[in-house]
Amino acid sequence: STMDLCVGLAVGHCRMRVVAVRREARPELVASESGGRCTPAMVALSSTKEWLVGDAAEAQSAKNASGTLTDVLALKEEVVLEPCDGVRASLEAEEALRLLFAKLK
Repeated sequence: STMDLCVGLAVGHCRMRVVAVRREARPELVASESGGRCTPAMVALSSTKEWLVGDAAEAQSAKNASGTLTDVLALKEEVVLEPCDGVRASLEAEEALRLLFAKLK
């Protein structure tokens, strides 16, 4: 039989995002990396210039606020992130969304 598949993403004005898949007639929430129902819409730059996304970005946001973008979906232009260790990088809105959506798949 063919499967009816639909993917939905809740993109309200909050820091957390919910992803659901409808398989035939049943909705299923897609769990985050940590097993939760929501994925933080956050991107951060670590001191080693590694992009952290979702749960990993949220986990380090308290100690690295200047290197963390807390609401990717509200980003409309390029932003410069500067973690505590002096590493600096710019991030375009489209790239931030690409990082977040790649984590959700």
